[in-house]
Amino acid sequence: MPTEEERTFNEAMNEWAAKQSFFQNTHNRLVHPNPALPWPLRLFGYLFRLGVLLVIVLGASNLVLKRYLNSSGFSKMMGAKTSELLHAESFGGRDYTWKGSRATSKAFTATGSDSAFFRELRAYGISFTLPRSQLFSKSWHLDEISIAELDLLLRVGSKADVSMGDSPNSPGVLAAGFGINPDLSKLSFDLIDVADATFRWGVSSTTQGKIEGAPLTATKNRVAGTWQLKLGGGKLTQNWWRDFSIQSL
Repeated sequence: MPTEEERTFNEAMNEWAAKQSFFQNTHNRLVHPNPALPWPLRLFGYLFRLGVLLVIVLGASNLVLKRYLNSSGFSKMMGAKTSELLHAESFGGRDYTWKGSRATSKAFTATGSDSAFFRELRAYGISFTLPRSQLFSKSWHLDEISIAELDLLLRVGSKADVSMGDSPNSPGVLAAGFGINPDLSKLSFDLIDVADATFRWGVSSTTQGKIEGAPLTATKNRVAGTWQLKLGGGKLTQNWWRDFSIQSL
């Protein structure tokens, strides 16, 4: 007859074995459907488990991607690429904030190089919509770029290069993050909408002038490949002309 200690030991071992069997069965059911079920139900069980796994992977990937898009690393990459696109000598910008497929930056400033068409540029409240499916493409297409306020000091002289594209000697900071590495020289968009635009020009009191407070819409004609610029108001100042109202231009 087993002693009390032996019975206690046997009960503990039986309890441990029962727990092991329970966990093993639970693990098996998580991976494999019940083998006693008909094969159509077992196939459905495997497909269901695969679907759940894909949802988990996609959800985790989306969270990681969202964190990267709102990081300073992404903003630095876009700032460097935008600087090259504009032929800027210096460039400074605020980080991008993403909500869904809508990206917003509070402001960026740029000083043009000798080959740029501007000397100074300041833009505030920049936003655009980019479908997630295009994030990993080299060629981005934006339906519309919205700018709340734009201040542009145009360059005088004949050295300006109005073409925009990547420099052949791109710096290392342009290395892609998460596979996102657009070529902004291939960037295309159909509409630029500026709520409040200011254009300044001239380097002396006799040549200085400006258009300020002008709503600006630039629409691309896809067939002709040209742009139509429309000013919906504002004021023109040039020499002794002061604050001439613009109805439309």
